[in-house]
Order: sequence, then structure tokens, then C-alpha cells
Amino acid sequence: MKNILVVIESVVSAKLMLEKSMMFSPEKLQVVLLGQGDAESIRSTLNQFSNKHCKAEMIMNSGKESQSVSETISQIVKQTNPDMVVVHRPNVGRDKQEYTLAKAVLKSAGQTTVLLCSDNSWHSKMKIIATLDMVDESPAQKLLNTKVLDVAMDLLSRTPAKLTLMSVLEISRIRDELEIAVSTDLMGTKGKIITTKLEDMIKAKDKDIDVSTHVSIGVPSKEIPLMAKKLKANMVIMGNVGRTGIKGLIIGNTAEKILEQLRVDTIVVKT
Repeated sequence: MKNILVVIESVVSAKLMLEKSMMFSPEKLQVVLLGQGDAESIRSTLNQFSNKHCKAEMIMNSGKESQSVSETISQIVKQTNPDMVVVHRPNVGRDKQEYTLAKAVLKSAGQTTVLLCSDNSWHSKMKIIATLDMVDESPAQKLLNTKVLDVAMDLLSRTPAKLTLMSVLEISRIRDELEIAVSTDLMGTKGKIITTKLEDMIKAKDKDIDVSTHVSIGVPSKEIPLMAKKLKANMVIMGNVGRTGIKGLIIGNTAEKILEQLRVDTIVVKT
């Protein structure tokens, strides 16, 4: 992640977002302030992260007052061409996460990877879940799986972490594929095949990392948040195949349902 764009709405979350951004060792760290935050305070905080390896700078929000937040972010992303956009998503203590600004970023960042920052600090050794769809054999999904794993491996190379590669077998998808009622034995067989595929992806990287695999059976929007809670994960890395032409759809119905329930930092990798 050589070029990271941090979208800040409040000075309160600025330092934590910048600290997390620096974990990716960017060469350029750009910050844009939306709203009526204290620009001088944010600029002062940003200067703490500028060094000979990373150029940190604040860029002006040149969007028109008549523009929506999504339009403004889209314009800034086109101007800065970042490898990743970082945005804050507060822990609001409700059943579902409130992430209005995050939604605007997800909608407007195109194919750029997005890091949704929670209020949680990262531990000395992180627990990361990377979710891969190993049932969909399409070229687009295979490419997305590779990108998700690459992001996870890059992060593991920069910070001590344990990685769990997770895939969810959707019951409805299996039933449609087999055209019969799904038995426990068939689930076990399919699960073993997917576990082998996950292990093969790890072996192909040929790196000594702390990694395990997990295959769940059920609905992804339930299974992934449950696993994140069970493992006390600090981060979930998930992919989303880009969709166009569907009015109002931000990143896909399943992905959005997952994001609504996660309470941890989440990286959304898009194609």
C-alpha cells in the first residue's frame, strides 16, 4: 500500500486512523478533512507521522457545497489515486454498526481497497480473518481471492499476527448444485475439498506464517461475524466483486450485511 488516503470527519479519531494506516508502511499518506473539524489540529497530528520513508500531507477538500459526500469522495479518489482509502467507523453500541461516512466511501472508492477503522486498538499480536469464496469458480472470484490473500500476507509481513483463512459453504448454493437434500456426509466431503484448496493457497505462498483454516456451513452474513467474535479477531479482510447498474447497491447485499454486524477493523478488497 504505497499511497494511502485517510478520510477524516472528526479530529477525535484522526490519530488512531493514522497509526493504523502507518502499519502498512506507506510511502505517501494523504489526509482529507470532511466537515467542520479542526484542520490545524489534524495537520499537527499528521506531522508526527511524516518521516524520510513516508511523505505525509494534508490535501484540500475542493468539492462544491452542492456536492454530496459520495461525489466529493469520488472526486478526491480520482485526484489522489490511492492504493487504499481509510475511513473511521465508530463503535456505536447498537445491534448494527452505523457507518454513514463509511458507506459513502465504499460507494465512491471504485475498485480501491477500503479499510474501515473501528475504535479498537490493535494488540501486540493481531488475530486476522481473511474470508475467501472457494465455491465460486469464476475468474473474477479467483482473482478476488488472490487479492484478499495478498493483502493479508502483506499485513502479516509487517506485524506479528495469526491468520485464519475462512470460507463459508452456503447451504442454498450447495443444494442448487447437487439438486438434492444436503446430508451431513456431503457437507463433510465438500468441506474437506475446500479446506484442501485453502491449504494449497497457503503452500503456494511458500512463507512461514501462523495460519489456520476454517470452513463454516451456513449463511456468510451470520457465520463471518460469529467467527470474528469467537476468535476475538482484530481484523476481517473480505472481498467484494464489483457490481454496476443496480440502483442503491453499495457493495453487494451479503457484504453489506456482514459489515453491519462486524465490530472490528475491516478491509474490503474490491475488483
